Amino acid sequence: MVALDGGQAMSAEYFDTVADLYAAERPTYPAALFDALELTPEMRVLEIGPGTGQASRDLVARGVELTCYELGPTLAARTAAAVPTATVVNAPAAAATGTFEVVCGFTSLHWLRDDLWPIAHRLLEPGGRLAHVGTVHVSDGDGDAVHAALQPVYARHLQDAGYAPPPIADLAPLSWDAERFERRLFAVFPRRARYDGAAFARLHATYSPVGILAEPGRSEFLADLAAAVDRHGGIEHHTANVLNVFTRR
Repeated sequence: MVALDGGQAMSAEYFDTVADLYAAERPTYPAALFDALELTPEMRVLEIGPGTGQASRDLVARGVELTCYELGPTLAARTAAAVPTATVVNAPAAAATGTFEVVCGFTSLHWLRDDLWPIAHRLLEPGGRLAHVGTVHVSDGDGDAVHAALQPVYARHLQDAGYAPPPIADLAPLSWDAERFERRLFAVFPRRARYDGAAFARLHATYSPVGILAEPGRSEFLADLAAAVDRHGGIEHHTANVLNVFTRR
């Protein structure tokens, strides 16, 4: 998790307060995604915003020399405990130093916005790779009935309704800074998981739009969400991990 300012800084503080929940509820990433990164033993890798180490464990399992920059002190401590062989620094990505063969982030680099490109370019050796992994809610391919039924809950509490999960075939490559990077790879890794109401609410409690809700609004939203999911017998939540890899010019 990485933050800049304003809403991002508020999210950074919130994520740190729910570190235990984040560690328990945020999913990991598929082995095929790590295979696609083409990591080799002793490769110098920088991970930006590891959260509580969801991807960090798999990175060190590939034998890389891992350095992590995490803005949240509690999250950083959790990552350090999860991957003791990694160097974990409690600081923003902009403060990172060194030269790396790979810079990566897993559902975190969007926080950097346009600052991602100059930061990654500075930290990568020529020909080094930037791996941007995002996570997107996608259509279940069967009408998304439960998702549609939950929209009134989102609208009532988050003023956020009308999102139509895209078909997985419609996912497109990330726009990038072509002056600093060349596109190397675009790949999509589908995932689905079954949740009851309580589990779906716990997952949502780790999301930034929920974190910025003041109490008792946050608890009321999570209770309403859990009840709505249970009224429909649970939900099969379809997501996709979207991998974009770029080569530093």
